Amino acid sequence: MPQAPTTREAITQLLEDIGPMTAAEIAKMLGKNVKTISSSICSARLKPEKFFYVHGYEFQPGSNAVPAIYGSGKKKDAKRMEKSVVQHMYYERTKHLRKLRKSAPCAGHFDHLIAQVTK
Repeated sequence: MPQAPTTREAITQLLEDIGPMTAAEIAKMLGKNVKTISSSICSARLKPEKFFYVHGYEFQPGSNAVPAIYGSGKKKDAKRMEKSVVQHMYYERTKHLRKLRKSAPCAGHFDHLIAQVTK
């Protein structure tokens, strides 16, 4: 009876078949917990063989989080985005909401949402 692949082997196979992905995307595809996937990737990256590399970073709209996109192989990691760049990107994506809130005569953001729905 064949033995089930380890988490690292399953991640490696998935990345080779589909291509670079974030830990959350890998977890969704494999049906496992994100912490399990992240832990497996982290421990595999600490080994001298270096099974995974950072392909790039993905800015998530609505937050300052910039998760890494992992690839399979022994390549050089992508350069990490500077915190000031990430903060500027977040500001640019949310400044129109701040302007809208300041211009609205409502008391809070829930009042503003209700005003948008009732108009």
